[in-house]
Amino acid sequence: MNKYTERALHPEASDLNHAAYKSGCALFREGRYSNAKAAFEVALSYWPNDAQAWMALGNCQDALNKPKAAEASFREALKYCAEKDRDGIQFNLANSLLDQERFEDAILAYQQVSSHSPIYEVARRNLSLADASIRDSGNRT
Repeated sequence: MNKYTERALHPEASDLNHAAYKSGCALFREGRYSNAKAAFEVALSYWPNDAQAWMALGNCQDALNKPKAAEASFREALKYCAEKDRDGIQFNLANSLLDQERFEDAILAYQQVSSHSPIYEVARRNLSLADASIRDSGNRT
């Protein structure tokens, strides 16, 4: 964490964070997930409490089929996010748990998505998939 502290104290940390974040977004749109991941990590080195960069890093890790790393990033994003962003991050966290076949944890995470959220119905659908996976695994034993 020392590298974060040193860079976060840089007099232009906010501008450097923003530039790295913008670069990461462009790379992600191009499908260059490893490069985008590196850019978001740089952004976070300048501003470790940047919920958007944590979420973007999690999305990169998800795209790179690293659901455990994505889970960790989404959990960090939840620590710092604005309330308006919570449902989207919670949904992505639940998806990373589903990808790990941690169905009960995924269900609990999907249940945290607000019924007022535009992604509520998708969260409910995915919750049903997780529930069905639990039932199916019980039928195989």
